[in-house]
Amino acid sequence: QYQVSLTVFLAAVMIESLMEIQNEKQPVQAFRKPVNVLVPVNLRNYFDSITLRNFVLFVIPGINPAWGNYTFEEIVSQVHHQMGAEITGKHFNTRFAGNVHAEENPVVKVIPLFIKNTILRIIWDANGEKRSCLSISNLGNVKIPEAMKPYVEGFDFILGNRATTPNNCGVISYNGKMHVNFIRSIQEPYLERKFFTKLRKMGIPVKIQSNVREE
Repeated sequence: QYQVSLTVFLAAVMIESLMEIQNEKQPVQAFRKPVNVLVPVNLRNYFDSITLRNFVLFVIPGINPAWGNYTFEEIVSQVHHQMGAEITGKHFNTRFAGNVHAEENPVVKVIPLFIKNTILRIIWDANGEKRSCLSISNLGNVKIPEAMKPYVEGFDFILGNRATTPNNCGVISYNGKMHVNFIRSIQEPYLERKFFTKLRKMGIPVKIQSNVREE
């Protein structure tokens, strides 16, 4: 309907859910903070690599509610164009060049590793996770050999908790079904409730599963 990828669509639903939660907690529009999500991008689609390591960079699409109210259509458009502008081979090449240039700096090379790791952690906390409300990582559609299909019902993709924000989200699809896995470090399922309620209102069938045990 919106002529965008599933990742863009899910990111837009997530941003609108986060925006509404913030609006409920902060009634003064001028004081509302930007709502951004971190979306990892698989670089194997852009560079010829056979590495088994985690070969990704990320983009951080979002909106700024302090500028005004956004319809869902506007959020989808913002996310689509922001991601489209950044997810290109040339843009990723530029980011690679900056990283390599820093690594080749002779001063950086002589700094002990434990100091480098500490500095990198500080930089990541300031410019990585803190720039977004959560990560939404879509592994895409899983394909398995025909012989395995009778024994596999589905897949889950669980991200770890983030250090600076309470929620994280992993997405994976198999056999016509998409599993959206939330993890959180707080008790209240505010975000999950908002997110899945929106999907249901759009006419998308949703089945909820949880590992929460009743006391």
